[in-house]
Amino acid sequence: MFFRILPYFKKKQAQMGFTLIELVVVIAILGILATIAVPRILNTLDSARSRADEANVNILNNAIQMFYVEKGRYPTSLDELVDEYLNEIPSPPSGYSDYDSAERKEMKNGAIVKIK
Repeated sequence: MFFRILPYFKKKQAQMGFTLIELVVVIAILGILATIAVPRILNTLDSARSRADEANVNILNNAIQMFYVEKGRYPTSLDELVDEYLNEIPSPPSGYSDYDSAERKEMKNGAIVKIK
């Protein structure tokens, strides 16, 4: 039985390769998969940046509060925190050149609560 079906699967020399319809179907499927995957990847990247920004703000808040507890005053600039409380100033939020230009939504006792 198998040997009778085998000739149907053998292609002649002129018929080797894929047809145009097969190629179009594969490209369409790949396009559909790409339209589903790309937005999810971009949303994940935006979410990761946002969480990193929030973590950096929390690190700065903690360093500022430790500075206040030890010195009795708030630092005049973030450079005062380096070496003793921070190894380096964390990178600013996405889209800002530094923390001083970041729009502060709310301040409580000199600490940054939320950066917009």
